[in-house]
Amino acid sequence: MKTKTIIAILLLSIIFTGCRKHECNALSWTDYNTVEDVWCNFKYLKGESMAHKGDTLKVYGWLFDNSWENAPHGGILTNRKDIQFSHNSSLLFSNPYVLIETYPMPFDSIMPENPYDSFVYATGTVQYDPESNDFLISTGQLITMKNYEN
Repeated sequence: MKTKTIIAILLLSIIFTGCRKHECNALSWTDYNTVEDVWCNFKYLKGESMAHKGDTLKVYGWLFDNSWENAPHGGILTNRKDIQFSHNSSLLFSNPYVLIETYPMPFDSIMPENPYDSFVYATGTVQYDPESNDFLISTGQLITMKNYEN
C-alpha cells in the first residue's frame, strides 16, 4: 500500500513539473540582455517573441568561433566562455546561444579586433527564420566588446 502511494505521489509530481509554464526573465528593450534571457524568451515564449519581430534588441555574451568561411554572414553568442573555440556542436547547442546575422554584410566587417576573451555586445533587430524555426538578431552595426575582468 505504501509503495502504491509513493508511486502515485511521484507520478503526480512528475506530471505537475512537466506541465508548469517555463519562466524567463523579461527582456529589456533599452538595455543589454544576457544570452540566457534572450534564448529563454525565444525558445519558450515564441508567441511573445513574434510580437517583437523587427524591434531592436541588445545582447551580450561570448563569441563562438564557428569558422567564418562556413558562415560568413553570421555568428553565435554563447553564455559560456569555455565553449568559445569548441567545435563540438552538441556542447554549443545544449547551452543557451543567440544567432547573429549580418547578411548581406560579411560578419568580419563588423567585428572588433581580437573579440575573443571579451564580452561581445551586439545590437540588432529581432528576426524569425521559418526555415530553421529559430529567432536571430540581424545587425549591421559594429559589434563592441568589453574586456572580461574576473
